[in-house]
Amino acid sequence: MAPLTETGALGALFRVDVGPLGAEARSIALMCAMDRMQTAKDLPKHLKVYAVGGAYDLLFGIKAPQVPDDATQPMKGGLWLTYLSEVAKAAGHPVPARATTLLDRERLAWGGVLEGMSDKLRVEAADVSEKTELRRVTDAMVDRLDIEYRASEASVLAKGG
Repeated sequence: MAPLTETGALGALFRVDVGPLGAEARSIALMCAMDRMQTAKDLPKHLKVYAVGGAYDLLFGIKAPQVPDDATQPMKGGLWLTYLSEVAKAAGHPVPARATTLLDRERLAWGGVLEGMSDKLRVEAADVSEKTELRRVTDAMVDRLDIEYRASEASVLAKGG
C-alpha cells in the first residue's frame, strides 16, 4: 500500500522553485497526477482511494476518506462515489443533478476531476514556451480531456439522465 499512497515527490514537483521553468514543472506534475488517476481507474475501490488520495489533496484540498488498511475488508457503501463527487465539486465540475444512475454519477465525477486537472493544466500551459514539445503535449492533453468530458456530459443528456 505504501508505494501507492506516496505523493512526496509529486508534491515536491508542484512546489519546486525553478524560476522561469515553474510552469513546466507544474505541468509535468499535473500530468503525473493524471497518470496516477489512469493507473487507479481499474483498481478496486480501496486501491483507488490509496492511489489518488494524495494527488487530490494536493490539487483540490480534499482529503481522502478513511478506508480499511486491509483491502480485503469491506469499504462503506457509497464512500468512493461520495469522495470522487466531492473532489469533482472542488475541481469546479460538480456532478450535475441530472445524473441519477450510479454509473453516470461516477463517470461524470471522474470526468469532472480530470476536467479540473485540465483547467489547471491550461493555466500552466499558457506559460510554457510554444517552442517546446511540452507545450504541444500539454495543449493536446487539455484538448483531449475537454472532449472526453463534453462527451460524458452529452451521453448523460442523451439518455435523459
